[in-house]
Amino acid sequence: MSNSLDIYLSKRDAIQTGDAIQWQSRSILGWLIRWRTNSEVNHTSIAVRFKEYDTERVYILEALEHGTVLNPLSARLKKHDGKAWLLPLKADYAHLRKPMGQWALEHVGVGYDYPGLVKQLWRKVTPNADRLFCSEYWWMALTEAARRMGAEKVVLEARKILMGKAPQPADIPKLGLTQKEIQIL
Repeated sequence: MSNSLDIYLSKRDAIQTGDAIQWQSRSILGWLIRWRTNSEVNHTSIAVRFKEYDTERVYILEALEHGTVLNPLSARLKKHDGKAWLLPLKADYAHLRKPMGQWALEHVGVGYDYPGLVKQLWRKVTPNADRLFCSEYWWMALTEAARRMGAEKVVLEARKILMGKAPQPADIPKLGLTQKEIQIL
């Protein structure tokens, strides 16, 4: 499978480190997650730019079955069976972009949170950086960035919404931290 990247290429320049990429997969697991969460999306990844080295390319950090990994966004989009959207961070949180990317890169190679994923079939789980699932990875990068910057109050309202738990992909747009989604595939 090879998808057209025309939509993505027209939006690529708007994607910045820390933005969420939301995915809708046509797989059985993707369908099950969407059904359980009553959502159009079933996966989240973190956008990251390495502007010092590569001015064009966008990468994503994501928790996949073998752990947290770095992938070129365009390569993932080409092979993806489904849809994808960009959820840009609101301008109020721009100061968290660099520390989000730093924290997320520090956690490349962390194992996948299979127990957390299974538990989420019944209830939400407490975030834990020892093992990560997709939206937990994005959330922890954001909250740890806020902690490092001494700006924890900026995520306080979102923490209240989540009641101290890790978000599911469908929760991210409801937290008030991102702008309206932009379809990229």
